[in-house]
Amino acid sequence: MKIGSYKYCRVFYYGLIAGIAIGIFIISYFLICYNIPIAHFSTSLNDEDCLQIQLSSKYYVFDTGANVTVICSDTIPGNSVFSISKDVTDIHVNKFHGRVYLLNHFKLGELETRFQTCMINSEDFLFGNACGILGTDIINRANWCIDFKEKKIIADSTVPEHYDFMLEYNVKNNLYYADLEIGNLSVKDILIDTGYSRSDFVLEEKLRQSLKDLLL
Repeated sequence: MKIGSYKYCRVFYYGLIAGIAIGIFIISYFLICYNIPIAHFSTSLNDEDCLQIQLSSKYYVFDTGANVTVICSDTIPGNSVFSISKDVTDIHVNKFHGRVYLLNHFKLGELETRFQTCMINSEDFLFGNACGILGTDIINRANWCIDFKEKKIIADSTVPEHYDFMLEYNVKNNLYYADLEIGNLSVKDILIDTGYSRSDFVLEEKLRQSLKDLLL
C-alpha cells in the first residue's frame, strides 16, 4: 500500500509539474503574440460619411469610438480559440447580444495580426458600403498616421516631421478621450470618434450657458 501510494503521488507530482509548464508556455505564447504590433502598411481612405479604410477591395469603418471590432461575415473562422457573450450598444443606442471571438490568426487584406478579438455578425448587418468596423481592440495595436489631404492612413508609422495637428488623448474603457478648450471654457473627456460623421458635444447646463454667453 505504501509503495502504491508513493507511485500515485509521484505520478500526480510529475503531472502537476507538466501541467504548470504547459500552462506557462501557453500563457507566454499568448502574451508574446498578442503584443506583436500590426505590420507596417499604407492604404487609402474613403471619408464620404465617416473615416473608412480600404483593405484589398473592401472598406471598413476605422472607428475609434468602438471598443470592439465587428466583421460582417456568415462564416465563423475555424481558428477561433474561444468566444464569450457580450452585450453591445450601437450609435443609435440599439442593444443586441453577440459573441466576441478570440482568433489565433486575424487577416483583413493587408492588415494581419495574431490573437485578435472581434465580433462576427451576419452580412445582414452590413454598414452601408462597409464590411465591418475596426475598433480600438485592433487600432491600439499600431501607431497610426492619418493624412486627410492625401487620403492615406499608415499603420505602425513614425510621426512625420511636419504635421498639421496632433491630438493628445486619455484612454478609458479602451476608448479615446481628449480635453477641449473653447475661449475661456475647458471641457474634459470629449470622445474621439472617427466613425461618426459630425461633432456633438453633450455639455453640462452651466457649460452650455457659458458657451452661449461666450458666442454672444
